[in-house]
Formats: sequence, C-alpha cells, structure tokens
Amino acid sequence: MPAPTFAQPACSGIAAENVAAGTAIGAVSATAGPSVVYSITDGNQPGYYAIDPENGVVTTTAPLDHEAVQSSTLTITATDTTDNSTATANFAITVTGVDEPPTAGTSASLSVAENLAAGAEVGSVAASDPEGAAVTYALATADVPFAVSPGGAITTTAPLDFETRASYAVTVDATDAAGNTPRIGAPVNVTDVDEPSGPNPPKPPAPVTVDGSSASVQGVSNGFKAVGGELAYTSDGVTAAFPGVARATFKDGTLSSSAPAPWKRSSSACTSACSGARRTAAASPTEPSN
Repeated sequence: MPAPTFAQPACSGIAAENVAAGTAIGAVSATAGPSVVYSITDGNQPGYYAIDPENGVVTTTAPLDHEAVQSSTLTITATDTTDNSTATANFAITVTGVDEPPTAGTSASLSVAENLAAGAEVGSVAASDPEGAAVTYALATADVPFAVSPGGAITTTAPLDFETRASYAVTVDATDAAGNTPRIGAPVNVTDVDEPSGPNPPKPPAPVTVDGSSASVQGVSNGFKAVGGELAYTSDGVTAAFPGVARATFKDGTLSSSAPAPWKRSSSACTSACSGARRTAAASPTEPSN
C-alpha cells in the first residue's frame, strides 16, 4: 500500500499575538489508505500549537507573544494506521505583533518629608512598552500637590503638612506612541518632622460675659492671678487682663465677684496687641436696672 502523500508538503499560516487558545491557524491534508492520523513531531517549542489528529487543523494552545517568538516551523507527520507508513510536511507559522499598552512595574509606596519647599523630589514611576516605544507620563489625579515630569519623576508643588494630611492616593498615566494609556498607582506618604517648639501665636480673644456678680471667660480654665490691682491670665506668653474686677476670683472657668459688683449686666470686647503678646478685655459697666 502506498505511503501517505501531502497535497502541499510546505504550508504556512499567520496568527496574531494574544489570540485565545484554540484559535485555528490552518490545516494540512494527506492522501493514503482508509485511515490517516496527524501529529506534530518537531518544531513545537514551547508547545504553543496542537493539531487535530483526524482533520489536520492546526490551532494555538495559549495566547502567543510576538515579542517572545515571531515565527515557528512545525514538522507534521501523517501516519497510515493500516501499515504505519508515514509522510511529513512543514508548516510555517508567522506570529504578527499587536500594539500593546505599556506595562507598569510594581507600584511602590513613595514618601516625602513635610515642610519641604515646592519642587521637592518624591520618587518616580516607570512602565515598559512591549514594542520598545518611548513612554511619557502625566499626573492623572486632580487636586493633589504634586507634579509629574514626562520622564516619570514626581515632585511637590507646595510644602506638605503631616498634621493636615499624612498620605495621598496619586495616579499617573503612562502613554506610548500609539496612545495606549494604562494608569499607574503611586501612593505618597508624608513623613512627620520634629518641628521646633516655641511660643504659640496669640490666640483669638476670649469672650467675656458679665451677669450679676459673676463673669465667665470662654476657653480659659487656669492661670489667673492678681496683677497691679487687676485680675490677669497669662499663658504661652500671652497676658489677658480684666480691669475693674480685682475683687473677683477665678474657679472652674468662671470669674466670681467676692462683693456685689457695681453693674447689673454688661459685656466686654477683647482687643489684641500682638506685638506685646498682651490681650485685654475691658468691662463696660451699665447702670443697674430698677
């Protein structure tokens, strides 16, 4: 019985990269006796292809990668099962490239110290294009105090304050020549800096309310003492004096007169002289009501 004979001893097919497993590329055909089976006997490294033993259709077994393998030549054997006679044919496959988006590297958490001047370096992001094209970068997150250079360097646009905000969720667009733009996460942590201690700036004037024989000061709870015939409060380098209430005492946030006050009801306004770090609250007595 004659051995199998391929109608075309040299065949070819084209497959695009990234196609799904099981995609048909082409087929071979051999004539022989009543039963012929097909198999791939060489050139199938690393096993990207399979052949149907009955109809000779060649298919993919996994998505192909043009950057890894651009072409393969398979040796296909047709076997006549009646006498095990064989014939071979070559099947050349070309893998075509598809413009794929850049691939970002592992996203690392970036950090920058608080209080640095605008332009401080935070870190950088990077992505690689499978086709080897250049990749440019741009900030994708709105309303964050950062800028991104076309090369992927991240810098600050203003001094940061750890006590106000300790971290930012920053994202960056990486764009290749074809316009593919994947997004890269680049979280930024603001690190705390041991800031020097010193006198606190003057605090807003504390409202003073006088009613009957007592006066209360909001936001003040200790530190009162008699100063030059007045009752004064000193804290953090700021002195608040209350003229006309020398006979009063301060306890639990309330100024209480030890003798009947010469007023029925009055209010006071606080003024601040920051240069001398002194605040005064002057009471304006009114005539008692009848």
